Amino acid sequence: MPSGKKPITECTLDELLNKIQFNKEKHELALSTHAAEKVHLDLTEAPRIATLGELISLLKKFPDSKTFLEIKRSNIYIDYNDGAEEEIIGMLKDNDLIKNVIINTSSVNSLRHVRKANVNIALSVDTDFIEGHPDLAHDRDEALKIKEELGISFWNPPFWATDEKLLEDFQKIGLEIAAWTQFENKKEEINEIKRLVSIGLKYMFTNQAEEIKKIITD
Repeated sequence: MPSGKKPITECTLDELLNKIQFNKEKHELALSTHAAEKVHLDLTEAPRIATLGELISLLKKFPDSKTFLEIKRSNIYIDYNDGAEEEIIGMLKDNDLIKNVIINTSSVNSLRHVRKANVNIALSVDTDFIEGHPDLAHDRDEALKIKEELGISFWNPPFWATDEKLLEDFQKIGLEIAAWTQFENKKEEINEIKRLVSIGLKYMFTNQAEEIKKIITD
């Protein structure tokens, strides 16, 4: 939170970028818990939130790169219709980066706005514990329905729901799986990454990018 304990949802962009208090000790403790070993942060300055403009600048430096860009909505069933998706697509288009980005979200309403704004950008559905869909990760029929409507390319289940059968089932309908992880323990996460690599998963969301490189090259 920024100083004064103001909720993030009530903050301006300036407050989010410049007034969030960074507590090095608390972050080290959280990271140490996640890694199951002591973590020391060697920082010359406090980290801060990156803006979409900064991501765009980074992508322009690496024109052959590709990244998932997630749109978060507090209620995935509401059509906010506030122009946010259109603005994002406009910024990407103005910088010739449509080909470099995969839009990812749990909100099909958001995907509809994105697809209306651009017919070429790749789309991805996050199946993160969506209310009313206790097992959306394995809902092949729902995935096919969204694919036929919007032309999605990726289906993103949690790591624990991802196995060889899920990969095979979704590849049959032309969708790639990009699984995500949420582990408190780094060692457990690395073991899960090894399992997923062994079954042929090519895409995943994780904080352990360097570890994945080692696993793949070993």
